[in-house]
Amino acid sequence: MSCESRASQLVGSTPTGAVRRLSLATRRCLQQIINEGVPTAVVVGVSGGPDSLALLVVATDLCRRWNIPVAGVYVDHHIRPESSNEARHVYDVVQSVGAHPAIMDADMEAYREGGPEARARSARRDALVRYATQWARESGTTAATILLGHTMDDQAETVMLRLARGSGAHSLSAMRRRDLMECGGVAITWLRPLLDQRRVDTHQVCRDLKLAWVDDPTNAVDGPWRASDGSALRRAAVRQWALPALERALGVDPIPALARSADMLGEDDAYLSAQAGDLFDACVRESEGARDGRSSEAEGVRGAERGQVDACEQSEDNDSARGKASRGRGRHWIVDCTKLADLAAPIRRRVLHRLLAQVSNSPGSVSSVHVRQLDEMALSGAHGTRIDVPGGHARVERSGPRRSMRRLIVERVE
Repeated sequence: MSCESRASQLVGSTPTGAVRRLSLATRRCLQQIINEGVPTAVVVGVSGGPDSLALLVVATDLCRRWNIPVAGVYVDHHIRPESSNEARHVYDVVQSVGAHPAIMDADMEAYREGGPEARARSARRDALVRYATQWARESGTTAATILLGHTMDDQAETVMLRLARGSGAHSLSAMRRRDLMECGGVAITWLRPLLDQRRVDTHQVCRDLKLAWVDDPTNAVDGPWRASDGSALRRAAVRQWALPALERALGVDPIPALARSADMLGEDDAYLSAQAGDLFDACVRESEGARDGRSSEAEGVRGAERGQVDACEQSEDNDSARGKASRGRGRHWIVDCTKLADLAAPIRRRVLHRLLAQVSNSPGSVSSVHVRQLDEMALSGAHGTRIDVPGGHARVERSGPRRSMRRLIVERVE
């Protein structure tokens, strides 16, 4: 593979300004992957917007200089009539800068959970995982790195959206710089190199390098997609109304502070989640005879707690997933309420969240309301108290002298 590419010509040997900032940020992230010693193939998710185009150019420059296979992938959701033309435009841009171009189709009808934004995000993620797995194999390696162009502005918007939902530390830590997963024997790393960079810089890079970007109408408050109540999509409303209003009210740009909060909460959540993981087995056990498949499922839950979705299993092996769910029906877990009560509340609730994620087989369906209801019942519920939880139900059992020994039984149901 030739080291020189149009991307390298555009970036230059001594970039300045916004190009330099984005290039250095991407270099730091990729260098960490290289230092781990496992050859990787790089995939850049390219929507055609300025964020992903700017990332594409600086990443392609670095990869071509370092002799790393790099591809740029456009995911076509087929939900707008102009998407085919946009796909072709992105394909041509990717090819012109020296990366391998690809277009992946996404079937939105296969995704039912959440609103249009959430379903499009899931479809896009699954398509990128499928391509990354294929690209790694074609490149002769067992590792792939997917680069996403989220900026500090995107991070601040995510924090605001989750604040409005009353989220805890795990959710408010928002988007991670790095997530890990595995698909079909390929170790996949998700990287967001631009989380410390501003959206204004990605626009400036595109202007400086004369890259023609695509404006996605769904990012506008008057765009074609609407919330269920007919109002503007929430992220578009936060971007165009809420954050500017907050800046006017405070007299200072709130975006850097919101992003810093996400970083700090992410560190706190990682520590607390690790503590909860260590204490989970001391408080929770599966009933005898229902342990088959526990270790693999628990590993899936740990992945989900890092903010991942095992897109490989969802998009490529639905039949297998249904088989696993069928084998797990009727399983139940027993919680020692005395041991649970000895834990600090933040750790105790993480233990219960992990439990509910296993019961439901869908960590995304577990909310803080479910966790707090189960927590309250575990600490003070009367004998026979019963509530529904995602994927099953829970009840309190008391035994021993004066029913002083209390345990929680959580059962998965069909």
